[in-house]
Amino acid sequence: MDWPADAATYSDSFCGPDCIVNELPKQIEAMRTSTDMEAKALAMSWVIHLMGDLHQPMHVTDRGDRGGNELKVTYNGRTRCRESNSSGAETKVELHSAWDSCLVFTLESGRTFDKLADDLRGNLTTYKGHPAASGTMMDWMKETHQAGIDTAYDGLSNGDDIAGVYIAHALPVVQQQLLNAGIRLAKIIDENF
Repeated sequence: MDWPADAATYSDSFCGPDCIVNELPKQIEAMRTSTDMEAKALAMSWVIHLMGDLHQPMHVTDRGDRGGNELKVTYNGRTRCRESNSSGAETKVELHSAWDSCLVFTLESGRTFDKLADDLRGNLTTYKGHPAASGTMMDWMKETHQAGIDTAYDGLSNGDDIAGVYIAHALPVVQQQLLNAGIRLAKIIDENF
């Protein structure tokens, strides 16, 4: 979605026909109502994917650079960052990929994905009663959009290096967004599957 960073309120004009605002509810409905198990599984995979996207600030915030895809930065002085601990593969860095990959793998800090998820979850055993489980998809999107403004785009210009202070400021946001996405995904699956 192309919700401009300088627009305080959401407008349908920010969203094309295949935008998350339209697609996530469609996929939730398909997951809930489909009697075809293959269609139900496909819808669930889209719900999982879109819930992750909904909580990644560069998927819902834009400064005219396609959600950070055209904002070239370096990450700790490098033009590429690791895609995972288990892979030697690297991804080219722009602000969007820094939030998709680089920051997540920095947060992972040598842990497996399972261990990272356990650490993020802590003692939480249910989404029920958790403050992150309240609100609507639009509330969650506004929260993520604000994270894009306050943290992801904060002070960045084309060619800047994402390092030190920026990363220290961003990692707690990444951690919170991952936790919120998991809590809200659990709620959606529980209520619709």
